[in-house]
Amino acid sequence: MRAICWMMAALLAGFLAMGSAAAETPLDKDLKTFMAMFPGEYDNNNQVMFAEEAGVPEDSRHERLHHYFVPVEMPALGDHIVFVQQYIHNDPTNVYRVRLYRFTADYEENAIRLAIFRPSDAAAITGAHEDPGLLDKVGPDDFVNLPGCDVFWVREADHFRGYMKPGACTIKSRRDGRIIVIDDDLLLTRDQIWISDRAEYEDGSYAFGNKAGIPHKNTRVRHFQCWVAIQHQDSDQWFFKPAIALHDQGGVEELVTDEETPRTFYLRMARPVWPSGNNKPSTVVYVHGQNEDGSMGDSISYSWGAYDAERVGINLKMLNLQASCSLKDSM
Repeated sequence: MRAICWMMAALLAGFLAMGSAAAETPLDKDLKTFMAMFPGEYDNNNQVMFAEEAGVPEDSRHERLHHYFVPVEMPALGDHIVFVQQYIHNDPTNVYRVRLYRFTADYEENAIRLAIFRPSDAAAITGAHEDPGLLDKVGPDDFVNLPGCDVFWVREADHFRGYMKPGACTIKSRRDGRIIVIDDDLLLTRDQIWISDRAEYEDGSYAFGNKAGIPHKNTRVRHFQCWVAIQHQDSDQWFFKPAIALHDQGGVEELVTDEETPRTFYLRMARPVWPSGNNKPSTVVYVHGQNEDGSMGDSISYSWGAYDAERVGINLKMLNLQASCSLKDSM
C-alpha cells in the first residue's frame, strides 16, 4: 500500500512539473536567457583604439566608456534587478551614470521590457556593483522612473535587439529647459553590447550622441591577475609587484620601481580586433614608459597570444622586465 501511495505521489509530482513547464511561454524562456547573457562588465576600448586606423573622422569618434551591469536583490522594485554604473575616459572616478534596471516579460508587447530607475542621490549608491549593501539604505521612493523611456528587447536568433518606441522618451534639459527627445537602439550578443543612445531637441537639432550614428561597440571584459618583476638599474635587486588586477579591454597598471631613483612604467592589456590588414585577433600585453609630463607614453614593447588565451607573458631583456598575466577563472 505504501509503495502504491509513493508511486501515485511521484506521478502527481511529475504531472505538476509538466504543467509548470508547459505554462512557461517562449517569452519567459527568452527572459531567462537574456538574464544569463546581459550581466557583466563591458568596455569599448577596441573601438576607440582603432578609430584613427579605421578612418573615422575626429568629430565622429567615440568616447571611451566602461559599463558595469550587476544583478542585485531589491524585492521592493521586483525581480530581475540590475545595478548599472558607467564611467568615461578610462577614469573610474568619472562616473556619468548610475541606474537600476528592471527586466520583466511584457506579454502584450511580446518583448522583454527594461524599465530604468534613476536615483535621486546617485552618490549614495555609487559603487554598489562592489558593495551591494549600499542598496539596503534606499527604497523605491528614492528612484524616479521616466515614463516612455522603457527599452524593449526581442530575441533574434542567438542575440537580442533593443529599442525605444519612437518619440516616447522626452526629458527637459536642466541647462536650458528645452525638451529633448531620446532614442536608443541596442544589440546584445554573448560577448558584446552595442549601445546607440542619441537625442535631439524638438526642433530636430542635435543634442547628444554619435554624430555618425555608429553605436558604442562594447566588448565583455575578462579579468586577469598579473605579476611584474623589474631589475634595478645599478644592482642585482628586483622590484616585484604581485597580484595586479587587469582586464583585457585596455586595463592599465602604473609601476613605480623602488630604486634610489625610481622609474615609472605601465602594464596594459588589450584584446584587439584589427579593422584591416592580416593581423589576427589577439590577447596582448604592452609595456609603456612615461612621458615627461607624467602621462603614459608609447609602448616600449609587447607580446601576444591567441584571442582566447588564458595566459600571456613578456620577457623584455632590454629593461630586465618580466610580466605574466593569467585569466582569473583559470588560475
